[in-house]
Amino acid sequence: RSREELVALADQPDRAGLLLAIEGGEALGGDPAAVEEMAALGVRYITLAWGDNDLCGSAFGENRGLSELGRQVVRQMERHRVLVDVSHMSDAALADTAHMATRTYIASHSSCRAICPAPRNLTDAQLRALADQGGVAGVNFASLFLTREAYEAQWPIYGRYMPRLKGDAEQVKKVGKEMDAELAGTPRPPLSAVADHVAHIVKVAGVEAAALGSDLDGFAHGPEGLEG
Repeated sequence: RSREELVALADQPDRAGLLLAIEGGEALGGDPAAVEEMAALGVRYITLAWGDNDLCGSAFGENRGLSELGRQVVRQMERHRVLVDVSHMSDAALADTAHMATRTYIASHSSCRAICPAPRNLTDAQLRALADQGGVAGVNFASLFLTREAYEAQWPIYGRYMPRLKGDAEQVKKVGKEMDAELAGTPRPPLSAVADHVAHIVKVAGVEAAALGSDLDGFAHGPEGLEG
């Protein structure tokens, strides 16, 4: 639940420390007061967006900024020391977050837009602003976020299937299988593409801002060398 607890694990090679997190601000049920409850349960960061919601717009949706509800949630997260995670956010919402942030915020699984133009990736200006606030950007291993070639081949496929990735778990699973089968025929970046993004973050935002975000549970086709 704390930095101190994570640091204490450094001398225990047989143990790993995990921070409890939530992806999708919908989990708060539209109530900023729920942040305090989540914090008490051990949640240490919340990714406010996956798709568009009542808090903000998302990278693959509308370029909406933070709503008033979203601003209230950010204030409550800072008050209760729950990190705001800006991965998946629209540019407008990320700008609003950066403008109002008084504490560190992070991008748990976002790569670099200077290398690959996917809207889920961060611009150099966004990386610098995040680093100035003490945050980190975790490089995403999904192919379409690593190289322009993979993005241009895969994004049209994602565009066709994403609107159908809604509903119950079985529907999401079924549509996801269909999408993955089509994605299997697209080019995969080399493993070195991951290192390219790490190096770029170090170059524009400093080594302390560079992390690995993987997103291993979120895609089926990573770069060559990361089959499992």
